[in-house]
Amino acid sequence: DPSMAGYVPVERNYHLCRRRRWIRRRGRDMSSKKLKKKEEKMAKLLEKAKEGWEYSRLFSTKFHSSEQKIDLVRRRRWHRKLVASGAASAPVFFFQDKDEDDIHHQVTPRMFMSFKEPHRYQLRVYLYQARNIRSSDQSGLSDPYCYVSFSRETQKSIMLEATIMPTWDQTLIFDDVELYGDPKVVAAVPPDVRVELYDYDTIGKDEFLGRSVIKPHIRLDNRNAPRLDWYPIKFFDKDAGE
Repeated sequence: DPSMAGYVPVERNYHLCRRRRWIRRRGRDMSSKKLKKKEEKMAKLLEKAKEGWEYSRLFSTKFHSSEQKIDLVRRRRWHRKLVASGAASAPVFFFQDKDEDDIHHQVTPRMFMSFKEPHRYQLRVYLYQARNIRSSDQSGLSDPYCYVSFSRETQKSIMLEATIMPTWDQTLIFDDVELYGDPKVVAAVPPDVRVELYDYDTIGKDEFLGRSVIKPHIRLDNRNAPRLDWYPIKFFDKDAGE
């Protein structure tokens, strides 16, 4: 009965209704205006980075690379990049005193990793259901919603009222996620997707319910679609559902 509960993909004996859900393939529009603006903004930042200027309100405060209206001072900071003399070169420097034969001192320089350009990905987060989450209201229930964070972007799910077994059945799409490095390496060791649950309160600050850290499934082709899975929710060091 759709008025009693939500739809599920598995048929049960007590089900009275059914519906057909169409699956549509999504693709990225590489000619979109949003993507062009993002590329132009990145090109301007790279051009400013070549000049080496950093900005701040005062010399005693923290400097940053992007200029703001409240900035009053600037400084130029040069980064020297070390180039190895050979494939077998050690990443440390050894020093030897004139009067001693033993090498007793070593200094590790700053390390830099350079990439020519990032690769763009599309992340799809399917929030279907959670179970046994913490109750924060006096009724023994919660009004949960989620913040999903990946790379430098964050999205928010819908809020459900009075439940500790929420069924969002919602898909969050992160378009044009830029990741540096070889795609095969990124697929083997992908960045984490962090999901934080909060309880909505009409008065006061929303209460934190727990956090789940998820390893995404990266597909370099359109084969082997990932299946839904349960991930543990932690409230600091305690279990707070799935």
